[in-house]
Amino acid sequence: MPALIGINGVAYRTSQARTTWPGGPTSANTPYFIGSCPNSITAMGGIATVMIDPKWATDDVSVRASQIALKTKTLQAITAKIEIPWDPNNADCQFLMDGFIFPGTIPLLIMDSAITTGVQGIWADWVVIEGPKDQNITKAQRVTFTLEPGNATNIYPQWVQSS
Repeated sequence: MPALIGINGVAYRTSQARTTWPGGPTSANTPYFIGSCPNSITAMGGIATVMIDPKWATDDVSVRASQIALKTKTLQAITAKIEIPWDPNNADCQFLMDGFIFPGTIPLLIMDSAITTGVQGIWADWVVIEGPKDQNITKAQRVTFTLEPGNATNIYPQWVQSS
């Protein structure tokens, strides 16, 4: 696979309840669910930026003899940001705005690029927690939505790879 550039990132939405991705992790060294998306999905058009920011929460497991702070991973935290030009007539913009305004989650698949064999991403139900709209006088209006995984379908977020 050639090197991916940031512009290749794609978010996909579905109007269906999210179902589990087939083909669970094949080994401890391959944490991805490998298979085809189980839902009917639509690529979100008009997106300016898609970003995933995974990180681990840690806890201190130091002992006096270590003389250096030692950490252990506890829970993985993931934040996603999707920037889109503000357009209430754009179905994708409205989908994200509805996710922000109303309680509950929205099902999204965020991938490194358009779905082809080997492309990876995260499949989750997301809560939209921020939606600031830039109204700078010299720029087009844009909204940067911040999303975090939620629990709507009792299917935990899954790191996935298309096959």
